Amino acid sequence: MRLGLLFKVAAGLLLLVIAGAALWLALLDVTAYRPRLAALVEAETGRRLDLRGEIDLRLLPAPALVVKDVAFQNAAWGSRPEMARLGELAASVQLMPLLFGGDVVITLISVRDLDLLLETDGKGRANWVIGGAPAPAAGEASGDGGREVRIPALERLELENVHLTYRDGASGEVTRFDVRRLRAELRQGARMAVTAEAAYREAPIRLEASLGPLPLLMQADTPYPLEAEFTLAGLRGKIAGTVRDAHLSPRLDLRIEAESDDLATLEDLAGVALPGGRPFRLAASLTGDIRREVRLGGIDLRLGSSSLAGDIALRLDGKRPVVAAKISAPRIDLADLRPSGSAAPPAGAGSRQARQLFPDDPLPLEGLSALDGEVMLTVAELRGEGLALADLALTAKLADRRLVVSPLSFRMHEGRIEGRVALDGRPAKPAMAMELRGQQVDLGQAARQALQKDVMEGRADFRVDLKGSGQTVRQILSTLGGDTEVVVGQGRIRNRWLELVSSDLVRLVTPWSSKDDSRLNCFVSRFQVNGGVMSSRVLLGDTERASLLGEGTIDLGRERIDMRFTPRPKEVSLMSLATPILVSGWLGEPAYRPDAVAVARGVAGAVGGIALGGGLLGGLVGAITGTSGASAAEANPCLAALARAGAGSAPAGRPQPAQQPREANPLDSVREGLRNLFAPGR
Repeated sequence: MRLGLLFKVAAGLLLLVIAGAALWLALLDVTAYRPRLAALVEAETGRRLDLRGEIDLRLLPAPALVVKDVAFQNAAWGSRPEMARLGELAASVQLMPLLFGGDVVITLISVRDLDLLLETDGKGRANWVIGGAPAPAAGEASGDGGREVRIPALERLELENVHLTYRDGASGEVTRFDVRRLRAELRQGARMAVTAEAAYREAPIRLEASLGPLPLLMQADTPYPLEAEFTLAGLRGKIAGTVRDAHLSPRLDLRIEAESDDLATLEDLAGVALPGGRPFRLAASLTGDIRREVRLGGIDLRLGSSSLAGDIALRLDGKRPVVAAKISAPRIDLADLRPSGSAAPPAGAGSRQARQLFPDDPLPLEGLSALDGEVMLTVAELRGEGLALADLALTAKLADRRLVVSPLSFRMHEGRIEGRVALDGRPAKPAMAMELRGQQVDLGQAARQALQKDVMEGRADFRVDLKGSGQTVRQILSTLGGDTEVVVGQGRIRNRWLELVSSDLVRLVTPWSSKDDSRLNCFVSRFQVNGGVMSSRVLLGDTERASLLGEGTIDLGRERIDMRFTPRPKEVSLMSLATPILVSGWLGEPAYRPDAVAVARGVAGAVGGIALGGGLLGGLVGAITGTSGASAAEANPCLAALARAGAGSAPAGRPQPAQQPREANPLDSVREGLRNLFAPGR
């Protein structure tokens, strides 16, 4: 009996205390304490707190606080006097957990008319850092020791007319996030239903989501459910899955879907030009620990007629992020990637005005230091302006600012091209190296695609080995070293195709032409490159009626050409019409003119190599016309040209034809030699 009486007395006293406290709070004018509260905040933060409106504190039926018209001072260097302005804050909690030590349950948080400015200055200081306490460095312990963090349960959240502005003091860029209305309410089934209308950089956002209860988010190794649907400036998306250990190292297991009828609607939001007028769709899974490694898997990306699939992993716990990706694409059309409102400039646009073909703008090499990694890419079909590749396969490795693309292979114009490209961005002058080998590339198809005209038939093998250094494309071309080689077998060439270059050149080089086209026996070109200057070691084209020999230089750095072409008809009666031609001047608009000195010396009427003074050019002319007493092998002018230029052998994999007895007609040996060179075993 005494114990029961004791409990009754204790309960009565407790109720009396609660009632007294409630009566005292009801009669207390909290507003009168505003100066004392403001002074306390200023003493702790060093900034002024202006409590301009009323303050209402209630205990019953549930503890509640309402504060109106509040302003908090900005940093002394800030761009405006107040860091925050608040119209109204209302909050309430359940009474019984407060009295008996249970988990705190917040029944309502309501914020209206909040204007919050976050900014930095030119020195990197942030206005939200108060008292100068530094934030924990990356990787340091947060102080929770890996333990669970208990946070109050929240039953209802309301935001209305909330404006968040971030101003970067270094760049001056200002970013705004506005919440017109947000409602979050805990419903049956312990799920939080969220609806919101907002705007980011004035791009409208609508959100509907279903979340787990707030305390669950901080429970160790416990999945926190998340489902959301949103629209953002025309982009529609869904996110579904779970998040674990949000307070430690968040682990994600999410499925993401997004689509848009036109990506250009996101340009203002992204701050860069985006492809426009084409539908976009992305589906992928996002998994992993965001402090260590995340993976974007099962990627299905479609943009216009282009699509790709694959997996991308990104490690984040090292000195630099490391990416590992394996991507495959049935088709990529570069037109799908062109920014909205842009068009491919016509060839040479602006060059004649600027008198510069190659750009001198710095290359974006700083991106090489952003990350390391390896990307494996295969594309079944790649198309673009004047470009059509098939079966593209490459592996790109980036480590310590060195990018190597090897192996690299693709098919173009029915031919196969293989090689490697390397770019070293470490030194003050970055270095570039390129090695390419092409086999049986259809030149007629290439010309039709590039020039929209049928100018020739034939297939080419080529080799390119070049190295250079510099900060711009122009600088790299100015320092190029190496060599190039092109070999073309039998085909046909349209006699009037040179009209595409210069009608004067047609008139000067082929005054004897009467047929629509001629049989092409062969074409060879070999240039030695040193200091950006391409020097011709051999340049020869041979047709059924004439040959054209060239020599000279092309200066890529200065964009100048200085070449001499000597046409040689194979009919003696036409020799007098053959006039050497000089091509010189700016590469973008070269000038063509007859070699007046050669004409004066009667070179056009010379036979064999007499007027050329022997040497490579004279010997080749003799081989072509059959008057020099050349060996049987040299009766093939292209093989003779390569041999005399120091090639020593035919292109890789193509044996030189065996020597044969000298024939009466040199053109027969030319045809036989080319047949063996470009179609061995036929």
